[in-house]
Amino acid sequence: MVREYKTYTCTYKAEWPVDEYGRLGGMYSLTDLPIKGYVTMERKGILVSQDERRQLYQVQDQEKKFTKRVVNFNDVTNIEEVQNESDK
Repeated sequence: MVREYKTYTCTYKAEWPVDEYGRLGGMYSLTDLPIKGYVTMERKGILVSQDERRQLYQVQDQEKKFTKRVVNFNDVTNIEEVQNESDK
């Protein structure tokens, strides 16, 4: 028996390193420019897991699929369930 889990998309806020042009930098970029600073960005993501005791979500970034971040419940909004093909 295969157990299917629900998938949820969201919008989340997290601090990201940026280069001098305001683009994602550091390990999130292939360019070889130094990190100029850190900014809080709001991005689209997919909820991976949650820790209710600590009030944290693990979120996978939709654009940078390899990137998973841990963020506070307060920094996650617009949580919506994605309809699976088997649910239709």
